[in-house]
Amino acid sequence: MSHPFHDVWWFLQRLDIVDERGARRRLHPLHPEQRAIVDAFLAHRKIIIEKCRQIGSSTVLCALFFWKQFISPLSQNSLHIAHDDDSAKRMIAILRGFNEGIPRRLRPRLVPDNQHQIGLSHNGAMFASLKAGGRGQGRSYTYQNVHATEMGRWTHAVAAATAGRARADREAWTSVLSTMHTTADSHVVVEGTAHGPGKFYDLAARAQRPDSDWTFLFFPWFFFLEYQRDPPDDWVRTDDEEELSGRYPEMGRPHEVGTAEHTEQVNRRLAWR
Repeated sequence: MSHPFHDVWWFLQRLDIVDERGARRRLHPLHPEQRAIVDAFLAHRKIIIEKCRQIGSSTVLCALFFWKQFISPLSQNSLHIAHDDDSAKRMIAILRGFNEGIPRRLRPRLVPDNQHQIGLSHNGAMFASLKAGGRGQGRSYTYQNVHATEMGRWTHAVAAATAGRARADREAWTSVLSTMHTTADSHVVVEGTAHGPGKFYDLAARAQRPDSDWTFLFFPWFFFLEYQRDPPDDWVRTDDEEELSGRYPEMGRPHEVGTAEHTEQVNRRLAWR
């Protein structure tokens, strides 16, 4: 009989997260967007996540990579790449917090254990978290898994670190992929918010093509109930808003398209926009 640890939902419900204030709390319950990310992670190996705001995607992805490597009988390494050094350190702190929540008799020692790396003593799994475009870019190891967070912000962050060199974010991504030793079990997950042209824009566009080998998840602003307001009495939709509402009928969820309730919900979101 397999251990309950192999059930990802069972495992995630028992993980602790240490927030930025140092307070410890349960990761569970997950937001609907986080649950959709878990489903995609279990079903696919290459995933692009485009989101409008902070939805806890980096946190739940760290949890998934921790689960995957914790239960693996073989040593696996994952490389987590962020747009700045503070975010990179934050991901290691999240991963360390997950391990600290494991029952003491089952908890592996962390070797090494520093601001940018932790390793699990029971199977040799390694997690490294670095800044995009940073020196070395994780080349001391090979990685079976890659998690690129806030890639939409790499364009400016990496350019600033390279004196504005054009295409620096694309070069940084190429450098990351060069550290990978891809296996049938490898995961590559990229997430971020659109910030204009750059590597994230390229990957998100590619992921939406019918022949793409990427899975695309999109969490637009109109999925979130707080992004709405009552329209003014004289408010009418512009042509752009009519086109947007036709392209995304789910803007009026959870009501059925064509009903008065659906139209009201769409108008409230468009008025907020």
